[in-house]
Amino acid sequence: MKRIRYIFLVFSLLINCKPAEVISDCENTNLRFLVNENYLEGDNYDYDALILNEGGYTYGNASISAWNINGVHDQNVFKAINNYDIGDILQSGYKTESEIYLIVNNSQKIEVLDINNLKRKRTITGFTSPRYMTTINNIALVTDLYANKINVFNTETNCEYSSIEMQGWTEQIFNINDRIYVIERSEVGSSSKFANIVEIELSTNLETVVFSIVKRTNIPIEPNSVVVDGFNNIWILSTGNEVDNIYPSLTKFSTNTNTIEKTKNYTSFSDFPKVLCNNNNLTDVNLFYSNGQKIYSLAENSSSSDFNTTELFTHAAQNLYKLSYVPANQTFLLCDAKDYISEGAVLSYSFTGNLIESFTAGVIPGFIVYK
Repeated sequence: MKRIRYIFLVFSLLINCKPAEVISDCENTNLRFLVNENYLEGDNYDYDALILNEGGYTYGNASISAWNINGVHDQNVFKAINNYDIGDILQSGYKTESEIYLIVNNSQKIEVLDINNLKRKRTITGFTSPRYMTTINNIALVTDLYANKINVFNTETNCEYSSIEMQGWTEQIFNINDRIYVIERSEVGSSSKFANIVEIELSTNLETVVFSIVKRTNIPIEPNSVVVDGFNNIWILSTGNEVDNIYPSLTKFSTNTNTIEKTKNYTSFSDFPKVLCNNNNLTDVNLFYSNGQKIYSLAENSSSSDFNTTELFTHAAQNLYKLSYVPANQTFLLCDAKDYISEGAVLSYSFTGNLIESFTAGVIPGFIVYK
């Protein structure tokens, strides 16, 4: 294998320390890439979106439900196509032009599927507790719950590179105009709480790739729901901490200015947004969110500490776990986790609140990947 050097220069504008440098020869062995030698192209599977069902912790019953805009849906399609169970917990998914990456948290792996036929192409193992993923060119970055680092590998060569060391655990991660933004939180169980949004820049020349941590911006603790709107703003819903009397808040971070532009602080631990949903490029709405049994739209106004909100409709989900807007037909998909043990459900609503359909999903439907 041609020797490739990956240099990760870690520099924080907020922390007074020397940059860390890690060099890799592209022969690290922490991750294992298990290629499916029986994989064949063809036999395309008909779906418009995949509902990723987390499954119960240690039960190994994560699954995928297929959704079609025409009302035809299938259950447990991963096992039906690949003849084995995913594992647990199916935390999130990530789509490229040709593949879907299933990030399976407690099983410490990523399953890589053909985007058309959903057949397994390879399995990547060796993670500590993977959470979310993004790519920049052919480089994948995977966040982690228990390892204070971001794993990095090449999606084309199945080659692992040195990880990016972080100050805490990492969650949602986004590629916005070839800059990486990641949510970083205090270590699990830490008594000293912190949260940051970290900007990471990539530069390349010949055989060298350089990741630089450009800036850490402090955000309210316990960031829970995070989305990117159609204007490339990152919205962070933080639940706060009732024990320490830190109230929930909603923060808008602009990737144009790389600063927090607005924060709304709530005054209740029960009456505040619970689940954020991006707008998929609607020009007059920044995002959607749920509060109790209501769904709202949110748009900006001139105030630096508030937003314009409009109630859209009342939903019937027992335990709303995921909210998603479908621009193809201007509808919403609501994932209902119910009691977190039984099979969940997905409810489809029109923009004005008419229930179009409700269908059964797996245990804890929690993430949606559109084709």
